Amino acid sequence: MLKMKKLLFFALLLPLTLMADIRYDYYFQEATSKRLAGKLDEAVALYEHCLRLDGRRPEALFELGRLQIALKEDSLGIEMMRQAADMDSLNANYQENVAAVMLRRMMNNEAVTYLERLSALRPSRSEVKMQLAKHYGNIGNWERALEILDAIDKREGRSVETAGEKFSIYMIDCKDSVRAFQQFEELCKERPYDVMALIQCGRLYQYYGDTLRANQFFEEARRVGPTETELALLRSDAVSLLQREAPGEEVVKVLKKILELQPDDENVMGYLMEYYGKKEDYEQLEEICRRGVNLYPENLGYSYFLGITLMQQKRFENAIEVFRKGLEKRGEGTRPSLISEVWGLKGDACHEVGRYDEAFAAFDSALVYNKDNVAYLNNYAYYLSLREERLDEAAEMSRRTLKAAPDNPIYLDTYAWIMFISRQYDEAERVMHKVVPPDSTDEYLLDNKYCMSNVLEHAGDIAWMQGKEEDALRFWRLAMKRDDKTGTPLLPKKVRKKKYYAK
Repeated sequence: MLKMKKLLFFALLLPLTLMADIRYDYYFQEATSKRLAGKLDEAVALYEHCLRLDGRRPEALFELGRLQIALKEDSLGIEMMRQAADMDSLNANYQENVAAVMLRRMMNNEAVTYLERLSALRPSRSEVKMQLAKHYGNIGNWERALEILDAIDKREGRSVETAGEKFSIYMIDCKDSVRAFQQFEELCKERPYDVMALIQCGRLYQYYGDTLRANQFFEEARRVGPTETELALLRSDAVSLLQREAPGEEVVKVLKKILELQPDDENVMGYLMEYYGKKEDYEQLEEICRRGVNLYPENLGYSYFLGITLMQQKRFENAIEVFRKGLEKRGEGTRPSLISEVWGLKGDACHEVGRYDEAFAAFDSALVYNKDNVAYLNNYAYYLSLREERLDEAAEMSRRTLKAAPDNPIYLDTYAWIMFISRQYDEAERVMHKVVPPDSTDEYLLDNKYCMSNVLEHAGDIAWMQGKEEDALRFWRLAMKRDDKTGTPLLPKKVRKKKYYAK
C-alpha cells in the first residue's frame, strides 16, 4: 500500500513539474521577444519572473546579466553572467561571453577561468589558447604560456604568431636570446617557402644588430619570390606604421606601392577609400573607386561609392551612368539593402538634372528592394511635393518616415511642406513648430544644423499663410543669412517685397 501511495505521489508531481517547465519556457520566450524588440525594461521584468519560477536554470540569469550591462549596470550584469556560466560550465557560449565581457573591462585575471573552460570545450579554438598564452606571459607564468603555445604548434603547426609570442617570452622574460631566435629559425626550417617567416626572422636579427644573419634571411626570401617578398615587406611596413601612429600620408604611400604590385588588393583599396573619403579628396577617391569598379564590376559597393563621389562633384549625369551599370552587372548575392540604396541615389541624381520620371521610377525600385528605406521614402515624398504631384501618396510616404523616426527634423519638414502644398495650413504649422520653434532665438536657428535655408523659408511661407507676417519675414531673413544655397530663387524677392510669392 505504501508503494502505491509513492507511485501516486510521483504521478501527481510529474504533471506539475511539466507545467512549471512550460510556464518557464513561455515567459522566457516572451522576454526574448521583448529584448529583440528593444523593450528592455519589459524584458528585464520577464526574465526576473523566469528566475522566480525556476532559479536553477541559467539561461534567464545569463540573458538578464547581458541586459543589465546594456542598461549600464555593469557590476550586476557581470555577476549574473558569471553565475550562469558557473551553473552550466559545459556551455561554451556562456564561457566565451563572460570572458569577452571581462577582457573588455580589463578584468584579465577573472577572465582566465572562463577562457580555460572554453579552451577545454573548444580545443580547436587557437585564438582562445593564444589569449590564454598572452595572459600567462603577462603575469609571469611563462611555463604555462609556453605549454599552451607548444600545444597550438603541435595541433596546427608552427606559425609566425606563435613564434613571435615565444620569442618575446624567451628574449624579454627568460633572458635567453639563443632559444628566442631558435623559435624563428626552426619555423623557417619547417616552412622554407614562407616569405613572411623569413622576413620576420631577418628583421629580428636586424633589430638586435646581427646584420649579416639578417641579410641571409632577406636573401633567402628574395630567392623564394621577389614580388612576394616586396609585398610582404611593404605590408609589414604598413602594419608597423599603423601600430606607431594614426593613419596618415606615410601609410598611404606604402599602401599605394602595394597596390602597384598587386592592383586587385581589395583590403588596400578599402583602406584608401576610407582615408580619402574622410579627407574629402574626391579626385583620389574617384581613382580608387574606378579601379574597384573595373576589377570587380559585380561588386555593387564600388559603384555605390563611385557614384556618391561623382555626385559630390555635381557630376550627376556621370553618376547616373555609374549607378545604371552597377545595377546591371551586380552579383547575384548582392544585399537587397545595398541595391535599394543605389536605386535611391540614382533617383536623387536624376532629380538633380530634371529627369523627374526616371527619378520617381528609381525611387519605386528602391522601395521594391527595401520598402522601409525611410531616407528615400522621404526624398520621394518631398520631390513629389515640389512637383505638386500625387500629394496623397506623398503624404502617406512621409507619415511612414515619421512613424519610423518621429523626431527627425528632416522628415518633419517634409511632412509640414506637403501639408502646406495641400493647403492644410494648421497641420503644416503644428508640425513645422517642432522643427522651427517660433519662440527660438535667431542665434539658435542660425546655429541649428537642421534649420537650413530651405527649412527656414518653409517656416516663413507657412507663417505667412497663417497671417503671421512678422514671423514670416523673420524666418525669410534668417534663411537669407544661412546662405547655404538650399533656398528657392524666390527667397530674395520675398524679403525685398515683404510678401509671399509662390512662383
